[in-house]
Amino acid sequence: MPKYKVTIIIFLLILPTLVKALIVEPNVLFKIKNYNTYLQFEKEANVNKIVLENDKILIDNCTFSLIDGNVTFRSFFENNNLTFYLYGITGKTSIITISSLRKPLNVYINGSKQDEGTTWFYNPSTKTLTINYTF
Repeated sequence: MPKYKVTIIIFLLILPTLVKALIVEPNVLFKIKNYNTYLQFEKEANVNKIVLENDKILIDNCTFSLIDGNVTFRSFFENNNLTFYLYGITGKTSIITISSLRKPLNVYINGSKQDEGTTWFYNPSTKTLTINYTF
């Protein structure tokens, strides 16, 4: 099955400023064991902490879970934007969940602005953003 890549950009209002204590080299894979998926950074990233769990990864104050896809972060909250490539297999729906976020101002997929309730959903009580994308 062919694999495809989409670009997702999430614009946020404010993210707390953190002192960055950990440098992550590009292309180091952080595996989410339960789903056999991974997250990685395209370029060197400065983060405060990374905690790997079987079903999610905590990076700084955000928790990421990913089913049926892989992510490469292009920018990690630079200028309040989270930009990443999502890789997946034709016919499969990738689901990425990001917890501890404020509601995004905008979500773009492959350059097209997405309306809330279509490809992305935000739960204000849990501060969780969920993106569903079918390749």
